[in-house]
Amino acid sequence: MKIKNNLHIAMIDIFKSKHVILNIIFSILTVSVLIFIFSFSETINLYWDNSIKKSMDYRTLLVGYNPEKMTEKTAEKELKKTKHIEAVAPYSSYLITMVANEYKKDNKENGFYLVGSVDHPVDIVDGEDLSKYGIDDKVMICSKNFYPYFEDREDQYDSSNYIDLSKSIGKNMSLSFLNSSVEETFKLVGIYDNNQISSIGNTCYTKWNTVDKLNLKYQSDVYEEKEDEYLPLVVVVDKVENIQNVINSFSPNEFNTSGPVVKVDTYIGDKILNIVTIISIVLIILLIILSIFISLKDIKIKNKKIGILKTFGYTNQNILISKILEEIIKDIIILLLAIPISIIFLNLFQIIYINSHPFLNGLLLKVTSKSILSSTITIIVSSIFIIFVHYKKMISIKNADILGN
Repeated sequence: MKIKNNLHIAMIDIFKSKHVILNIIFSILTVSVLIFIFSFSETINLYWDNSIKKSMDYRTLLVGYNPEKMTEKTAEKELKKTKHIEAVAPYSSYLITMVANEYKKDNKENGFYLVGSVDHPVDIVDGEDLSKYGIDDKVMICSKNFYPYFEDREDQYDSSNYIDLSKSIGKNMSLSFLNSSVEETFKLVGIYDNNQISSIGNTCYTKWNTVDKLNLKYQSDVYEEKEDEYLPLVVVVDKVENIQNVINSFSPNEFNTSGPVVKVDTYIGDKILNIVTIISIVLIILLIILSIFISLKDIKIKNKKIGILKTFGYTNQNILISKILEEIIKDIIILLLAIPISIIFLNLFQIIYINSHPFLNGLLLKVTSKSILSSTITIIVSSIFIIFVHYKKMISIKNADILGN
């Protein structure tokens, strides 16, 4: 039997069977959702991984020490000896809240975080890092999309309030401590992309010593040494991958930490992923059940046809080849239609949901090669199962039983 005859039979079986067409439609929807969930999962995980790797905040620890065994200076020296620790600084060098005077608004809670940091705290997209400047230089790196305000809730962040600092590199900015009229002049030396690190853009980075001086100048009472109280040390690990190794190296009787001070908030992504995963599992189960039902129904409908084919000399192998070609054509049709549909799903979800969450602004959903591969494997396995069921049923059919008397 020529392959074109097998192909002709397969095409007739596909396009003249309502059951097969129904199966194709349902399969397209199922595979579209599968591509969506696989693409979303891979894209958002890659986004979080890149965010963590590109910012110092995700590898910064607040480490407490045992004051009965060591002083702050001794603890600092011991931590600096630890493998994979890039920097150690006193707590007063870590963070202070400042106001950008030039961008103050009466209807907003003005302020942003000025963080003491290593020379290269984030990936610089324009300008330079802090390595060329001395410990007393008032220089800083801020987000290109600067957001010098605080909001109570995520949905209150308004992208229209972003300030583009791309043309402000090399210029001075006037800053003040909260509720203070004293101005501090800082030079903007570099900018980073807040979308790359899952940040709202209200954090700037400067030298450790600069933050220390500002804290002791404006809120020295917070950092005064008190009896039976001590402040933790700020520890920066060289790479995210080494955080756990550093924590494991701490002696329980000497040092303790609760982990990185900033962690990626995966709640939104995980919630979406869980919902879509449940939907996908239900759809896959329904697809398997529907495929089995349609396959058995199809065999029952085609019993007479199979008998006629066998009468005219078609072997089980010939009929099986036609069925295999039918499944291959179906799978190609399903993939060719499911991919563009999944792209539409992803784009709609991007516009309606992702773009409305400021902390996900840098997330760009797209169909990935792995999602297509995973979905292809799924439908191939489903087709193999259908072919197997079809073959087992077919070989049990006898010509006389099919054709009748």
